[in-house]
Amino acid sequence: MKQPFSIKPGVIIAFVSLISLALFYALTYDIAAISGWRVRLFDPNGFNTYALQAQRWWRGSLDLGRLCQNCYDAAQIHFYRYCAYFPHLEIAHYGGRYWASFPAVPSITAFLLYPFFGVFQPDRLIGFLYLLIGCIFMSLFFKRYTSELSAVFWGFFAGMGSNLLSISVFSGVWFLAQNMSFMFCAMALWAISTPPQFQGWRKKNNNAEAVDGVTRAASRRWVWAFVFWALAVGCRPFQAIYLPILLWFLWRNLRIAHNNQRDSETPSDKFTVRHFIRELPNYAWAPLLIAFVYMVHNFARFGNPLQFGHDFLPEMLRAPYGQFSSRYAFTRGDGATMSNLAQVLRFPEIRGGRLVFPRWNGFFYPLANPIFALLYLTVLFGGIAWIVKQLYRMRTKPSTSSALPLPQTRIFAKWETLILLVLVFITTHIKMTLMLFHTSNGGWHFGVRYFADAIPFLMLLLFIRRDIRARIWDIAVFFFIALPLQIYGTMGWLAGWW
Repeated sequence: MKQPFSIKPGVIIAFVSLISLALFYALTYDIAAISGWRVRLFDPNGFNTYALQAQRWWRGSLDLGRLCQNCYDAAQIHFYRYCAYFPHLEIAHYGGRYWASFPAVPSITAFLLYPFFGVFQPDRLIGFLYLLIGCIFMSLFFKRYTSELSAVFWGFFAGMGSNLLSISVFSGVWFLAQNMSFMFCAMALWAISTPPQFQGWRKKNNNAEAVDGVTRAASRRWVWAFVFWALAVGCRPFQAIYLPILLWFLWRNLRIAHNNQRDSETPSDKFTVRHFIRELPNYAWAPLLIAFVYMVHNFARFGNPLQFGHDFLPEMLRAPYGQFSSRYAFTRGDGATMSNLAQVLRFPEIRGGRLVFPRWNGFFYPLANPIFALLYLTVLFGGIAWIVKQLYRMRTKPSTSSALPLPQTRIFAKWETLILLVLVFITTHIKMTLMLFHTSNGGWHFGVRYFADAIPFLMLLLFIRRDIRARIWDIAVFFFIALPLQIYGTMGWLAGWW
């Protein structure tokens, strides 16, 4: 019998990745041609503090030295007149010296590339590769729950249809950290969703199990999930708020493995919190070790294990209410014309027949990142459908089928899935609220970049659907709204159209 034609997922991902790389190259080339900026794919960026930090690491120092006489001139950074403060590089002033005011994880890449490129590193290519790898791992995550084509669609929607695309074009020091965080968060979701029976790539010891029905290969993957999450925190510290979501996945994995083992050995032994706490140290040691390294690094630089330098930025010291305050979110009161909340809810304007977006501090965030609007509508209509379904069942005979329209209900119990959806909604919106308390609200960029940090975990709201295969309206939103908006906005932002 003739087998139906099929394409392997790796081929689909590779093909879409090449198209994305070509699109990105064309985008940067066009911006460079229109604006005269050196924003082509392989050009260095003058805003890469991580390259300067890597240079100092190779010279055996944690600080940035006297930047004006050393790294600053060598890197040919564009804004030489800001030598005293360097607000565009976010250089902290502490103890009479200059310091990188960011967590150190993105500097590791710059450290490894320094022998080959020095401080003139291809920042845009690096930033885009972070984004591309993140899209690939988001696709691999969704592949466990839907078809290959839909998995690739959702994975690339998360990255290419959001502000992560625009910030990768510029790839300043702030933006490199965001794209790297997206990559690690996607890798964490992919690793933590590994089934307990995963056998690994090697054929040997396929039946070797760690504890309670979990293969060693799966257990290692789950450890790596928490390592990836810890590295994401080392890029964007507020990503720590998403730890409960990873713990939910770990709970689900251990419960499934324990129940499978129980069915054959001890039918009366149910999986409880005690079992989960007993297993937790097997997965917590790695992120705790990474956190200890972070604290040692912070203490060596600033004498405080929780201080990575942002509090010593000149602009933060001059902020009227400090770095974070609820006043920035709702009233400002520091001379700004709009509160942070008003800025992320304002709409773009039409001037001279052209759609004009704000260049600073964002605009209406469901428009800036259309995936937010799509997921909100998914939750709204999914909730309405669930309520209607329950009312219908109350009027008819009882049913034993799952009450929630969720994929793979044999794995996702109803109450566990409700907990996941609540955790996702609460953690992502707590993070977004905290970002509104920040004095800068994102600064100079296209879109609402602070909210883009939530996208990898916000994508989990798709699980309220019975089937997360991409529908025609999902595809239309991506190709006719999200992707064109990101391309147009990025070109207008950097080419000076408004």
